[in-house]
Amino acid sequence: MLKIAAILDEARSSYATHNRKLRELSLLRSKSPSPSHLFFDFSKTLTPLFDFHRRLASADRVVSFVSTFAAATDDEFLDHFLKFLIAAATASNKTTRYRAWQITKEDLKTVALGTSKINYLDPRITVAWCKRHEVPIEKMMYIRFVHGLLRLKFGFVQ
Repeated sequence: MLKIAAILDEARSSYATHNRKLRELSLLRSKSPSPSHLFFDFSKTLTPLFDFHRRLASADRVVSFVSTFAAATDDEFLDHFLKFLIAAATASNKTTRYRAWQITKEDLKTVALGTSKINYLDPRITVAWCKRHEVPIEKMMYIRFVHGLLRLKFGFVQ
């Protein structure tokens, strides 16, 4: 856990260190007995990030680093991490909800979910994932469902 804390602390200083720190964290992941063991240490180390009340550049760098690492890891770690973020997103503390949103937004920054891309996504995959993880479909594609575009287009999925 101390090694993970040291890596996150160094990633906080500059974006330039991210690639080197990602390699170090990946090495720790490969030496870990299981993804759940690594996730336990990772989440305990990450929890203080949710307590910052101000938006700091260093916190933004850590958010960027964490989302890049989580997106590059295996499915089991990513499942644990998404459950962790969903729990944080439903917390009563506004700062905690904001950090969870910020990490999720950073994760999705490289994925284009505009109308042109979302039209090509098979909605059955999204619905199956939502049912498996007990997440309401509206939370996954909130904007599109608010306007009703996807419900009209893919009504057969429900």
